[in-house]
Amino acid sequence: MSNMQMQPRCVQLRPSQHRRTTARTVRARRCAVQATGSEQHKLQFRVRRARLEDAQAVADLYSEVFGAGNFPGYEDNEVIQQVEARYASAVGRESSNKLAEALANKAEAALAHRTYRVTREAAMLAGRLRMAQGLPATFPTEGPAELRQLSKWRRARSFVCLLVEEAEAADAGGQPGRLLGTATLSLMQAEAALPPPFPSSAPLRAYISNMAVLPQARRQGIATALVGACGRIGEAARGAPAAAPCWRAAVPRVAWCRGAAQPTGGWCAGLEMLLRSGTAVEQYHYLDSDKLAAVCQCCI
Repeated sequence: MSNMQMQPRCVQLRPSQHRRTTARTVRARRCAVQATGSEQHKLQFRVRRARLEDAQAVADLYSEVFGAGNFPGYEDNEVIQQVEARYASAVGRESSNKLAEALANKAEAALAHRTYRVTREAAMLAGRLRMAQGLPATFPTEGPAELRQLSKWRRARSFVCLLVEEAEAADAGGQPGRLLGTATLSLMQAEAALPPPFPSSAPLRAYISNMAVLPQARRQGIATALVGACGRIGEAARGAPAAAPCWRAAVPRVAWCRGAAQPTGGWCAGLEMLLRSGTAVEQYHYLDSDKLAAVCQCCI
């Protein structure tokens, strides 16, 4: 056997093919550039609940966030631009009407429910007083009609719309600051076969939906603040801080990526903190939850 030295085999590496830059990649790079530039000036913001006069501002934010970018790769097409402009106008108009109606119904239901509780408590106290005096007493009872009315009031109050506004402008002039983001926390029976008011044995679920952040204000922690506020509402409603992992938060991936902080399709750290024990089901992330009937009575 000849004593020959083995020469290393040289392999010529072929240059990899360049992938076509997609619209999602372009948006991700654009957001990264915006985030780098925004690190020099961090926004000061605060979270509060929406009022009736905020309906139009929330609708304008929905129109800007959800009304554009629905046809990736066709942003320069004039026909697509016209379609998106009409769609954005329709989104703003419908959102404004529905949110204003929901907030008005919520305020009306809260006042009616409060009046009912005070009247019923006064009747109960009057009955106890008559019993203490040795007189015949009557106490109010809740029949089927009263129970249906109570259920109707609870449904009207089983949501809260949270807003993130710029704190500097609000503190300076005493007026509401610029709207930077919004999210809606609602309580519903998502697995019910029929919508309310039809009865259902499906469990109540708490949903985070319609989360949107102003494009110029992204990568500032606004979406994380909204998710944290929703978690605090859940803790207050349940009456125990340890109950936060029992929430079931369902956030549509499309709405989150397009409207909040992650254009590449990932979840931010704040949402992963709440959903780290959940499992992905289709386009939603879930956490198991118990019934949260107290939400619409003491917190929302």
